Amino acid sequence: MHDAGRLLSREEGNAIVEFIGWSAVLVVPVLYLVVTLAQIQATTFAVSSAADAASRVLEVDDSPSAMDKAQVATELSLSDQGLDADSEGSLTVTCAHGCARGQAAIVKVAVGVDLPGFASLGIGRDVVVVDTERAITLPGKEEP
Repeated sequence: MHDAGRLLSREEGNAIVEFIGWSAVLVVPVLYLVVTLAQIQATTFAVSSAADAASRVLEVDDSPSAMDKAQVATELSLSDQGLDADSEGSLTVTCAHGCARGQAAIVKVAVGVDLPGFASLGIGRDVVVVDTERAITLPGKEEP
């Protein structure tokens, strides 16, 4: 019995250390996951806003500079959410039968999401690509 008492006295205070250790091991990855998911959600919102803004510009502007204005609108929408994506690489417009007046077009905005904390090291870039498409009709009457 004397050895059991000595063994118990050596075990005092270890429970709190184990609790703190296991808490750190479990909480840090969960917190990192929450931050990563929040960044993906913010990018999703930004991409959706950018696609809406670009499609609005292209639906009403039939000038030769409409694409430039759509790229500026895309860049502004992305920068509002803290993203520094290249608007020229993020915005694409495709048309089934040529991008003429009155034709249907698809406006697509795609942006990659980096892993938080690792992008500055050059790893974990564009792990998830978030994209959104909008269908529009280009302004003006269809030419015969």
